[in-house]
Amino acid sequence: MAKVKTEAENPNVQEEKKDSSMDLILKKMEAMEAEINSLKKENDSLRPDAPNPIKPPNPAMEELVTIQLFKDKNKYKDDVFIAINGERIQVQRGVPVQIKAKYAKVLERSVRQDAATADLIAEETERYERASKLLG
Repeated sequence: MAKVKTEAENPNVQEEKKDSSMDLILKKMEAMEAEINSLKKENDSLRPDAPNPIKPPNPAMEELVTIQLFKDKNKYKDDVFIAINGERIQVQRGVPVQIKAKYAKVLERSVRQDAATADLIAEETERYERASKLLG
């Protein structure tokens, strides 16, 4: 009786499986490439109608304003570094300086945020102390 070779013993069967697997992979890749190209064309067709995400600079924010930053010999002695979208300046403390309004606005927001942070810390500290007293 003739012996039937198993798949593991027959290299032709393994090669056929590899070929069919490779064909399947190639077909899937072609389908994905077609989908990518379709999406690119769709995206390109939408671009001319899309609004420009980059806004032109507000002329009022480009005007110069005079500010003077607080200076002491401890925490507030170093110059202040400000950056907006890659454009950066360094502001000296303790002397009046002229900077663009957009940088002054960043400093103003920073001061407001620092104040809000200090308020939050005070509230949370008080809440913790009340809870500690209740729990003993």
